[in-house]
Amino acid sequence: MMIKIIGSVLVIFLILIIILHIIMSAKHYQHHHEEDYHQPPRPSPSPIGGCSGTRYGCCNNNITPKKDEMGSNCIHPDIHLL
Repeated sequence: MMIKIIGSVLVIFLILIIILHIIMSAKHYQHHHEEDYHQPPRPSPSPIGGCSGTRYGCCNNNITPKKDEMGSNCIHPDIHLL
């Protein structure tokens, strides 16, 4: 009689282990699949041609295109605005 009880407990224990393994595998699979859908952000596109693609080039910040040969629209670091 005692052997039947021990056998039954052992079977129940093994079934619980199998169920836990299935649940943990499903969570790992779901988490792993979710990572596949997260793509890193794309870098912002560079202006076509860059500074060399503008008529007068760029200001000293290498971003703002000059409106004229003197760069009158550029902010000059040696000029302090009050």
